[in-house]
Amino acid sequence: MSPFLLSMLMASVAPAQDGPPPKKDLNFPWLALEAKALDHVILVTINGETYGRLEEPRSSLSVRPSPLKNGANVIVVAFTSRPGRDLSKAKGSTLKLGVSPSLTPAEGQVLPLCDLASKLGAVECVMRLEMKDRVPGTCKTVERHWFDPERRKQSEEYEAEWEPVTGAIGSSIHREWSPDGRKKHEVRVRAEKIAGAEYFMPDGTLGAEIKEGAGWARQWHDNGRICQETPYRNGMAEGEEKDYFESGRLQAATTYAEGRLHGPVRRYDDSGTLRVRGAHASGEKEGAWVRYDEKGKEVARSAFEKGKRVTGDDPFDE
Repeated sequence: MSPFLLSMLMASVAPAQDGPPPKKDLNFPWLALEAKALDHVILVTINGETYGRLEEPRSSLSVRPSPLKNGANVIVVAFTSRPGRDLSKAKGSTLKLGVSPSLTPAEGQVLPLCDLASKLGAVECVMRLEMKDRVPGTCKTVERHWFDPERRKQSEEYEAEWEPVTGAIGSSIHREWSPDGRKKHEVRVRAEKIAGAEYFMPDGTLGAEIKEGAGWARQWHDNGRICQETPYRNGMAEGEEKDYFESGRLQAATTYAEGRLHGPVRRYDDSGTLRVRGAHASGEKEGAWVRYDEKGKEVARSAFEKGKRVTGDDPFDE
């Protein structure tokens, strides 16, 4: 799943995040493009005209006058796998596209419109963007990923209606498939909360669902055992999320409240030994975090306040 899709979906078990503050009294006469066409040919068209084409496996960064016009605009970004590339050695191609108020924008000034990454065969992102006085309005995005460059085997599809200036998502739908064509899940989001979802087991049967914001999100290993399960209430993660090894042993237990990390955290190795213990408060690390070796002996300890480490050397990043 692309970073853009992940950040926009708001349907994973990650804590809810507030959108960026509105950028007032700015217009955006420039378009900023950053890309690495390592494994794909990348084509960007705006209102039917080619804006950029990257065919060589190198990085590209540019800020140019924006061809976006007042009213409706159609932006299409397409990744197509390079002929003969070895998928097992793919490093992944990336592209970031945004609008800027300056030819040399300061950090944080660029409003993102598209952020794509892929190691698969093909990607296409179509954005229908309204502009008024050089300020982006509503954007309707359809992003599709395929396993193959011929675009016969789809891996993901994402649809959303959102506001680039505030980051607010009105509604979105995310669908994902396995390489054999089995649907893995469909998640529907309204006002940045899960309204409904269905999650399917490796044999294709319905394994979990969320109705009217309440229920379970689940994923499975290929062997049919649960990989991860998260309870939802009022459209947000609420309670203890559990991750499991393929053997069925517990790998981690993490607590959420109203979509944010809040409460105890435990992580285990595949033998069942506790390896990390800590806690979150309002989405940030809080209090003592302790690491243990394979025999259960304490080997590191750090203390956190509002996500900042105040004592100890271990950042407990993983």
